[in-house]
Amino acid sequence: MYSLPPSWQYPGKADPDELHAPTPQSQGERLSSRLRDHVRSLKGTTNLSVLDFDCRYLVVRSAWIETAEDHLIEHFKPIWNKEIKICQGFGKHGDDPKTRANKRSSWDTLHPGRKWATSGGNTPGVKGVEEIKTLILQHFANYPPMK
Repeated sequence: MYSLPPSWQYPGKADPDELHAPTPQSQGERLSSRLRDHVRSLKGTTNLSVLDFDCRYLVVRSAWIETAEDHLIEHFKPIWNKEIKICQGFGKHGDDPKTRANKRSSWDTLHPGRKWATSGGNTPGVKGVEEIKTLILQHFANYPPMK
């Protein structure tokens, strides 16, 4: 059976409402809202459980948000990174199929169930499940997860 290594990471960011917010409180609800979106995405799948995931987050001054995310992406080399492009789509927010002539994301192909990912004009993605799994396993062979 296919499963992701227990130590895979999802570095991400949640830009605050106020660009130069000086304190965590003044950054607003964007981080908690983003985390709730991720929980909804996980609950929407047919083959994942929220209970299989841990969450760690760090609130930093606005000026450091992008730098911190870039560093974590470089360090962990996540499979959904914009440069690696193996399993993108977890962070999508239910785009209307007409928005971008959507193809189903690799993430939604591997973890089906989010209703909007199969509704309307969302067509199957270019990569199939087996190809995505093979690419993920090759990636982790080249970049073993951190212990």
